[in-house]
Amino acid sequence: MNEGVLRPPAVDGSPSSGVSKLHLAGRVALWFVASRALYGIFALLGGHSFPAALCQWDCHWYLEVAEHGYTPAAAADGATLQEASDWAFFPLFPLTIKVVSSLLFVRPIYAALLVANAGAMAGAFIAVRYLEITRARVAPDLLVGWVMLGPGAFYLAGGLSESLFFPLALAALLAWTLGRFLRAGVIMALLSALRIPGMFIPWALGLSELVRLLRRVPDGGAAWRPRAWAALCMSSAGLILYMLHLKAVTGDPLAFLHVVGLWGRVTRDPLSYLLSGLSGPLLGHTGYGDWARLSQALWAIVGLILAAYLLMRRRYVEGVIGLLAILVPLSSGLFSMARFVAGTPVFALAVHDLLRGRSRRVRYGAMALGIVCNLILLQMWYTGKFGTLMA
Repeated sequence: MNEGVLRPPAVDGSPSSGVSKLHLAGRVALWFVASRALYGIFALLGGHSFPAALCQWDCHWYLEVAEHGYTPAAAADGATLQEASDWAFFPLFPLTIKVVSSLLFVRPIYAALLVANAGAMAGAFIAVRYLEITRARVAPDLLVGWVMLGPGAFYLAGGLSESLFFPLALAALLAWTLGRFLRAGVIMALLSALRIPGMFIPWALGLSELVRLLRRVPDGGAAWRPRAWAALCMSSAGLILYMLHLKAVTGDPLAFLHVVGLWGRVTRDPLSYLLSGLSGPLLGHTGYGDWARLSQALWAIVGLILAAYLLMRRRYVEGVIGLLAILVPLSSGLFSMARFVAGTPVFALAVHDLLRGRSRRVRYGAMALGIVCNLILLQMWYTGKFGTLMA
């Protein structure tokens, strides 16, 4: 391991996109309007209600929690699958839905979509700002377009927690990179109450700080940074509060993990799940579940390749976050790999870095291919067909 491994991204003072905040906000708004217009047109052409078509799968669980809270159980170990399922959905997103619904006097489904799409816009804006201080050059339209219309981008338009995770994760990385550790700690605490992957960011940053301390990495500052460690100590506050709530409601502070067992997931070597998903159709198993596992395995491979690319470019914190975002959930199965890739912002950053230096023809071609892929997947999402391939 060399001196630079797992260091936080260094602030790069060289020229970047040179886009003002107002100009960037305008670009984000244009991409947002264009993408949501496309999503709406596809819904109308398919005879779907636009809000209902976007709110699929886990969106309904978040609405249920927002409206009725978590299902109590006298003993979590004896709970049924129906009773336990909502425990797996962390509280920050449904709480945000409830607050917005109450303040704006709108139905929870509309509040969920408002939060989700506001999160997508904020995520695109923060992503460009983050790149401007960590990269020498930035292609704003490439990144914003990918966030709004790239493969799986519709996840950020629906009522799913990824839409809030995306901007908060970037905001935490941005605050940390700028040395605003208290702000980063507060944001990471929120992330820990949002999704389990919210813990991957402090894990990666904590590892970077540990390496920095042990290696005495010379970067113009002291190796020991008390405020950074204080921020890391704050990072699990949201998760701890959720565990205390589950203890009061269900009697089991780890109910969000135990429900995984009720879903039939078994923790084992992630490579075995990956190979199993890839080999099924090759061995002549062509049932619906086999194609579903193959699809999710391919998403996982794309994520691993992008994470490896970040590591090769010495974007160590981003690369480690990417590896954790794939390998940790993969250890319990291939389910939802598409969402882990599309909803984790470091992968969008990797796509930007991979395409930015290419010719205009390559960039436009990749963007067009990504949009087509996204719209095909969107149509599958709307119709509910091959849902396991997507969720």
